[in-house]
Amino acid sequence: MDAQNLTPFIKSAKTVFETMFQLPIQIGDPTIKAADAKSFDVSGLIGFSGDLEGSIVLTFPEATAMRLGQLMTGEDLASRQDDLCDAIGELANMVAGGAKAQFESKTIAITCPNVVVGKDHTVMTQRDIPFV
Repeated sequence: MDAQNLTPFIKSAKTVFETMFQLPIQIGDPTIKAADAKSFDVSGLIGFSGDLEGSIVLTFPEATAMRLGQLMTGEDLASRQDDLCDAIGELANMVAGGAKAQFESKTIAITCPNVVVGKDHTVMTQRDIPFV
């Protein structure tokens, strides 16, 4: 894994959160996540293929996902899971698209977002690809 490939994703996430939500973002040091480590309650996933292969997963506790969805739509999404999933999927899409745009010399395709909802779910990755 080329550590420089992480920079566009970090920059994109920072830009999206600061622009969309006017939230300051502090970036910690990237670490390798254990393959079987639990995620939070709501995860937005987008796959990458072409010159860069892998996926991006944005995962949140339910309360955080609800608040982000509310900030995006201006509405309370507590009883509207479909709308919450749309909001988290779109958030993942914005981060993935922003990162993709920074890989100017690479040919990359991204998938449509998928959203997983469930307490402490696990997002599995390919065994030979680190989960950062």
